[in-house]
Amino acid sequence: MKKLFSMAVLAGLCCCIANADIQTWTLNDVKFATGGVATGSFGYDPLTNTYSGINIITPGTTYTVPPDHVITGGDLASSPTLLDIGDNGLIFELTLRFRQPLTAAGGTVEVDFDPRADERRSRETTFDWDTFASSYNNITGGSVSAAATVPEPGSVLLLLTAIGATAAAARRNARK
Repeated sequence: MKKLFSMAVLAGLCCCIANADIQTWTLNDVKFATGGVATGSFGYDPLTNTYSGINIITPGTTYTVPPDHVITGGDLASSPTLLDIGDNGLIFELTLRFRQPLTAAGGTVEVDFDPRADERRSRETTFDWDTFASSYNNITGGSVSAAATVPEPGSVLLLLTAIGATAAAARRNARK
């Protein structure tokens, strides 16, 4: 009976194996108050709450973060829905807050553009080093989308092996 239980636990663990691939999210019709739009994509890993492979073009600038560099998202407990990136000179900063957490299940998630939100609402901030003044270009609509992740063949094979071993153990115990 202990072997059967152990095999069932192993099969359950195999079912929970997460895909380690970073999921690519694409901006859809993300509009600014000035009439411009943001286009591009970014990678997100929901297990580590990190962003990478960012390539977003806005009316102000282009934000690029190579795949081998990561940006940590908001605190998983309090803000799992925040992407905040700045350019190297800290002249531009793009803040995207999502209405729901981004997950490995993919789908479409709206960009939160609620004007009543705190100072971290979705917007592009421009900083003028000469006057030390900031101007804001608020986001007025849009979403991000990603396809659901597909398990790796090795994960599927491991799951099938665990299920087969569990079935064989159950069959062997039933004969006794």
